Amino acid sequence: MVPVIDFSNQNLKAGSPEWDLVKSQVREALEEYGCFEALFDPILELRKAVFGALQEVFDLPLQTKKLFVSDKPFRGYYCNPSAVSVFQSMAVDDAHIAENIEQCLTTSLWPQGNISFRLKNKLILLLIYFYYSKLIINFLIIEMDKIFNTGFGLEKYMDELTDTANYQLRIMKYEKPNTNEQTMMAPAHRDQNMMTLLYQDEVNGLEIQNKDGEWMNMKLSPSTFIVMIGECLSVWLNGRLPSPYHRVMMKGNEDRYSLGLFSSVREGYVVKVPIELVDDKNPMLFKPHDHEEYLKILSSEIANVDFKSGVDISQMSSKTQAMVPVIDFSNQNLKAGSPEWDLVKSQVREALEEYGCFEALFDPILELRKAVFGALQEVFDLPSQTKKLKTLASFGQLTSELEKKILKMILESFGLEKYMDELTDTANYQLRIMKYEKPNTNQQTMMAPAHCDQNMMTLLYQDEVNGLEIQNKDGEWMNMKLSPSSFIVMIGECLSVWLNGRLSSPYHRVMMKGNEDRYSLGLFSDAREGYIVKVPIELVDDKNPMLFKPHDHEEYLKILSSEIAKVDFKSGIVISRLKAYCSV
Repeated sequence: MVPVIDFSNQNLKAGSPEWDLVKSQVREALEEYGCFEALFDPILELRKAVFGALQEVFDLPLQTKKLFVSDKPFRGYYCNPSAVSVFQSMAVDDAHIAENIEQCLTTSLWPQGNISFRLKNKLILLLIYFYYSKLIINFLIIEMDKIFNTGFGLEKYMDELTDTANYQLRIMKYEKPNTNEQTMMAPAHRDQNMMTLLYQDEVNGLEIQNKDGEWMNMKLSPSTFIVMIGECLSVWLNGRLPSPYHRVMMKGNEDRYSLGLFSSVREGYVVKVPIELVDDKNPMLFKPHDHEEYLKILSSEIANVDFKSGVDISQMSSKTQAMVPVIDFSNQNLKAGSPEWDLVKSQVREALEEYGCFEALFDPILELRKAVFGALQEVFDLPSQTKKLKTLASFGQLTSELEKKILKMILESFGLEKYMDELTDTANYQLRIMKYEKPNTNQQTMMAPAHCDQNMMTLLYQDEVNGLEIQNKDGEWMNMKLSPSSFIVMIGECLSVWLNGRLSSPYHRVMMKGNEDRYSLGLFSDAREGYIVKVPIELVDDKNPMLFKPHDHEEYLKILSSEIAKVDFKSGIVISRLKAYCSV
């Protein structure tokens, strides 16, 4: 049974014994269930008027309700007539602002005016928001306090989360199923927002799944809410707290009304796991993402869902879960010899040993993103005879400095830091801009065959049209859906040879479908012409014989380019020659 926690006490203030008691109850409930039942007596005074207002709204003609529209996903008026019984909802952003309620709901639905409802609406819904927001803000403080008591120091994120919060008020009606059989009115799902406070009328129906997979029927009292962690907050917390599956099951001849406050992040805010929640024992599970952009993708997929099937429509964790490790290079304290440096260095080594690559999170790139891909399109839109690669100075400088940090970490992890100056002094940094034209088909099409890069290291940055796939050790292809602030960092064959095979270069390819061109650009570090790539003596002993003979890498590339010119890309042939060329 979901725990009931009392928030009605007037003495519930930070630092008080009452606060500490509720705080411990909240922590325990969220770890076990991902939710709890919040007892809040003041809501009783509003109950009758609230649900009367809801019925008045949903009793309007369909054409009137359709006037309430929004260009954002999951807002405005929604009706799903394909379900067993009709489900309707209306959602308003920034519900704490009176003008939003006025403009979005009453003015849209009663353009000629309805004074009685308008007054009820402003008074009731604003009071609802007041009580809701009081509860949710208290809870957020409790949640943060609970976490930073463990030493993570997340209190500094409190203002950031509240300043970027959007409070969406959603009113819902589930029409009576007219049957004595239990009927699924809303399929099993997890909410995709930060947190949900749900308040229902006397017609029960909400069910929540516990850790054992059992469904618990939530028979709430008139003075209680259900408070649930959403997927967005679960992702932000790096999976430390779960978001619960829930559904609506009904029978009988009564409609069900409910309303909820859904707190989420505003458009443009990038949800990113705090560095304090990432360490050797707790690797980063989720990559950064713009949550509003994710919701747009999700809404288009849900539009094709048949609610009768009971399909699970919770996809955020799978959409954002990193398939290769995500390593954060944004920390300003990331300097050689610092604890931050040593932590990232160990993450780099581990990722490269397992995958030969990793996703590098680097926030400064966000400032350049729009300009960079705008420049790429401008270049490729020129007539073919005038196309030239332009030097994108800011991007090149930013990525080359990041490449040097990563290389230094790799060398330190093998005890080879004395070679750092040699490798950087003889390095050539090539900036390559790429355009893959749209395949104009819904079938996955190979745009670049499987290959290993032949250079030292690659930092690849792509636009919103995905396509990069990387092969893991089991031969499976992983689709790289990168965040706007992430690169893919890959070891090239040249560095793999220089390291005597201690790290492998990953096979990768580009697969596309649809009607959008794909742009990407990359920094490819390599050895300059005349430099002899030679395995360091420190990596050779009785257990690790020299696998590769010294070679002039630029001479090798000349031979390779003549061979690649004969390759039919459509065949999907694997292009990797260096290790065969210089094997002992």
